[in-house]
Amino acid sequence: MNFKKDIIIFSAIFLIILSKLSYSNLLNMKPEGPLNDFANILSPSTRDSLIFLSQSLWEKTKVPLILVTVKDLNGEDINEIANKLYEKWGIGEKGKDEGVLVILSVNDRQIRIETGYGTESYIPDAVASRILREISIPALSRGMWGVALKNTNIALASIIAKAHNVPLSSVINWDIKEISQKPYSSYKINPLYFLILFFILLFLLSTRTGRNLLLLMLISSINSGGRSNSSFGGGFSNRGFGGFGGGMSGGGGAFGKF
Repeated sequence: MNFKKDIIIFSAIFLIILSKLSYSNLLNMKPEGPLNDFANILSPSTRDSLIFLSQSLWEKTKVPLILVTVKDLNGEDINEIANKLYEKWGIGEKGKDEGVLVILSVNDRQIRIETGYGTESYIPDAVASRILREISIPALSRGMWGVALKNTNIALASIIAKAHNVPLSSVINWDIKEISQKPYSSYKINPLYFLILFFILLFLLSTRTGRNLLLLMLISSINSGGRSNSSFGGGFSNRGFGGFGGGMSGGGGAFGKF
C-alpha cells in the first residue's frame, strides 16, 4: 500500500464527510419546498401549519415565503449565507423577484429575513427588523421555535397578502399564542462519532475493496450536492411547490440575535 497516497485520500474523504455533517454546506442543498427544517426542531403540526400557510400564500399571490432552519452555519455569516441561498435557490419568479426567505440558525442563535428585490417596497428593512424584534426574538429567546417561526411567517404573510389585495383570512387568523414546543438545547456532535469514523475509514483504506468503495462514496458525494424533495408526516406536503423560478435578492431584510 502506498501510505502517503492513502493518507491523502483519507484526508480528502474525512474533510468531505465533516462538511456533510455541518451546515456550512447549506448552499449545496436543494430546497424541499416552502419548509426546510434541516435542524429538525419543529413538531409535525407546526410543520403542517407552516407549509399550509406558504402554499396558500403562493396560490393567492405568487409570492413564495420560504423557511429554513439549520443547527449551525459553521462560523459563516448568516447575512451572506441568506443572500447567496436566496439566489442559489432562485426564490420567486424571474423578473418579478418577489419572495421572502426566513433562515434560523439554532446554535448560532441568529435569525435573518431576506427579501427579494420586488418585495422590498412593502417589506422594507425597518418592517422586517420590527417583526424580528417584536415577534421572532422574544419567543426564540425562550426556545419556542414553533411559536416564533409560525408567528413570524404569519406577520410576513399578512403584509404580502395586503400588498396584493387578496384575502388570506383563513390562514392568518390563527391565534398567535404559545404552544408546547421543544425547549432550547445545544446541538453538538459527540466527539466519539469522529473517533469511530476515523477507525472505520482506516479499516477501509487498508483493503483494495475498501479504497474502491471510498472512492465511489467520494464521487457520489461530489455529484449529489443536496437532498431530494420529500414530504413530512401529517396532512400537508412540501411537494409541488412552485416558488423557485429564478428570483433575485438585493440584500434587503433584517438580522437578529436571541
